[in-house]
Amino acid sequence: METSIALAISILSAVITPVVLISASALLTLSTATRMGRVLERARAMYELLEEFEKTRPGDTQERHSMLLKQFSRAKKRSELLSRALGSQYASISAFVATSVAIGASSLWQGFPAFLAVLFGFTGVMLLFYSSVLLIIDSRIGLAALHDEMDLMERLARHGKKDKAA
Repeated sequence: METSIALAISILSAVITPVVLISASALLTLSTATRMGRVLERARAMYELLEEFEKTRPGDTQERHSMLLKQFSRAKKRSELLSRALGSQYASISAFVATSVAIGASSLWQGFPAFLAVLFGFTGVMLLFYSSVLLIIDSRIGLAALHDEMDLMERLARHGKKDKAA
């Protein structure tokens, strides 16, 4: 009796571990999808600003215009990175689900190849790692864009003070 309880507990423990990883992956996926939405909203806003500058102030705001083009290019790169990260996260969730199924199957059927559970689990972890690397790159691009924007605002503010003093 005691061995069957110990066996049941070990099986449950083995099945629960991938569930925790699935949960963590799902939270990361939600966060990444939110980031993707923000990048897309920002790109659309920049596009509208570019159109407005070209219509209302042609040639007047060359520095702002070039900065917006640079920001738009960065937003495109970020959206590509985030899309790949999301795909990797979805695949990792699938791998962790497959891990749970393989653990359950190997505990029920003696002939089931138990190494599949390890293979699926390792695949899920590597996909999460790849996704994390992509998110780090994305955050660095976002930070560079923020710094460029702040530098431009500072230059424009200084230029405005010089004009008022003259």
